Amino acid sequence: MSKYIYSCKDREGKVINDLLEAKSRYEAIAALQEKELTVVSISQDKNTSRTEAGSIEKKKRILSQHRIRLTEFSIFCRQLSVCIASGINLLEALNVIAEDMDNPYFKSIIFEVISDINNGMSFTDSLAKHKGAFNPLFIALIKSAEESGSMRTVLEYLAAYIEKAVRLQRKVRSITSYPAFIGLFFIIMIFVVTIFILPRFEKLFSGFGAQLPQLTQVIFRINSLFIRNLPVLAVILTGGIFGIMFYNRYPSGRYKIDGIKLRIPAIGPLIKKTSLARFCRIFALMIRGGVPIVGALATASEVCNNKVLEKYLDYAKQQIVNGSDIASSIGKDGHFPKLMVRMIGIGESSGRLHLMLDNVSEMYEDEVEGSIMVMTSLFEPVMIIVFGGIVLVLLLAIYVPVFKIAMSMRA
Repeated sequence: MSKYIYSCKDREGKVINDLLEAKSRYEAIAALQEKELTVVSISQDKNTSRTEAGSIEKKKRILSQHRIRLTEFSIFCRQLSVCIASGINLLEALNVIAEDMDNPYFKSIIFEVISDINNGMSFTDSLAKHKGAFNPLFIALIKSAEESGSMRTVLEYLAAYIEKAVRLQRKVRSITSYPAFIGLFFIIMIFVVTIFILPRFEKLFSGFGAQLPQLTQVIFRINSLFIRNLPVLAVILTGGIFGIMFYNRYPSGRYKIDGIKLRIPAIGPLIKKTSLARFCRIFALMIRGGVPIVGALATASEVCNNKVLEKYLDYAKQQIVNGSDIASSIGKDGHFPKLMVRMIGIGESSGRLHLMLDNVSEMYEDEVEGSIMVMTSLFEPVMIIVFGGIVLVLLLAIYVPVFKIAMSMRA
């Protein structure tokens, strides 16, 4: 609880100066209004604000460990849109939505936004203070909606976009979960055989002193080499992963890694289509929201999640600023598919650019989904053949000597 110094007038016009405890400035004002007092001024007591600063920062650090999931953000946009469409003012809508939130981190941020708006800050500026929770796309759309008075429409578009992204994410996850589970199971099984089972059989066979088949000798040598160098391999693998993650933090490293991703056979085209689908969908969303073309292109390029494509789009943005049209700017150096450039040109000339961008996005999303289904359907038999072959070789390496020893003991 914080203490607030206030100055109010009652019905008779008498001035009242006093101190009030409340969770926030918004709640303090609401409590005074319930007493039928007219608030003249209200401010937080400086003596308490300093002592509370440390605990507030500590609380923020604890809450920031929570993440805002895409589904939670989608629900927030949909609820806010419905509240505004029902005639509820922004502050009341935010307060009602925040009260029912399960995520404590998201809830604390919304209450801070409410407090900032009560202090005279715009909705856009209050959101911009929390860039870790609200991405540039959302902030740019809200800014445009505030300026044009189309908050309800923009929130509806944004909620629909996020809901579609969540559905696609779930669909891809359901398609890839089974092959991933099977692959992980085979890897764990082979690891257990290599670490625990093969060394025991090697010790067992050495006790008999029998001549082992060539296949068994090769498998045992490889297995012994692997076990002896396992710590070194683990250090190299861990160091390589952390090295790539560290290198990816730098702009130059991220750019090179994203370039390598686009050049991977079969996977590269899939990554490019996914990035272009996201770019087109967000570009269309921002144009619908009334964001200027240059600003919309800049924000959409940032969220396409590939630094190489972002660089090409930044170059296209400069061409548009210099007076070029969108289609020719994007398609100038041949970095983007001709079909995409052609459809953007048609949409630009017909005044239906946002619809054409939606069509391009849906086309690439369908292609990505279809490609993933084909790859996973092919991955399953290939994976079974490869791992089945490995298991067969290991079984032969173990059981052929067993049969030979049994035959010799009979003789």
